[in-house]
Amino acid sequence: MTFSIEHLENPDDQILRALNQLSGLGLVAKMTVPSINGDYVTAFRGFFEEEYSKKSDIEALKRET
Repeated sequence: MTFSIEHLENPDDQILRALNQLSGLGLVAKMTVPSINGDYVTAFRGFFEEEYSKKSDIEALKRET
């Protein structure tokens, strides 16, 4: 019996990979925040309403050219 490599991956790694992809697409914000231990950790959050202007700015620039 054989299993594909996907079954051996850590689910946390899959989630982190998905969040990094969403961040790369500009759908979530990736940030670094201090932890209780004084280290810095990577965090992800949704955009605030005013941060959604990037997409409309790009669309406006495309219309001008």
